[in-house]
Amino acid sequence: MKTAILFAMLLITSVFAQSQTSYKNSVSIIYQPVDNSFGLRIESYNIYVSATKGNYDYQYLVKINNHFKCSLGYLIPFQYANILLGVNYDFFGETNILSTEFDTRVLKHFSLEFGCSYKIKRFSFAVATDLLKWEPSISLGFNF
Repeated sequence: MKTAILFAMLLITSVFAQSQTSYKNSVSIIYQPVDNSFGLRIESYNIYVSATKGNYDYQYLVKINNHFKCSLGYLIPFQYANILLGVNYDFFGETNILSTEFDTRVLKHFSLEFGCSYKIKRFSFAVATDLLKWEPSISLGFNF
């Protein structure tokens, strides 16, 4: 119940908290170098949603085909930047673990995401990382 109340408070404050730019919405293209994936991120009213698709290929550890990652998060606005806090859901297709040294904790479906984003006039830039997998993502976009 406490979590639901906290989430409702964050959602309500996001409607009233406005960042300094006059462009509230943005659409970005995401690149994740770890699994060589591309995707799309949409930000609106301090909430963001993103989806990516890629393939892991660590030659001596693991190969994963069709890694899908969906994220839902909240933007905490500051004067010139936003802090990103989100939840990720990962779907792993065909998985082939090649080594006993591979840490299978990274194959959990749910994880947290942390990062920051900047909006400069019509352009946006964001970096975020999956805290469980240490999987960074870079996004470049357009504000409107």
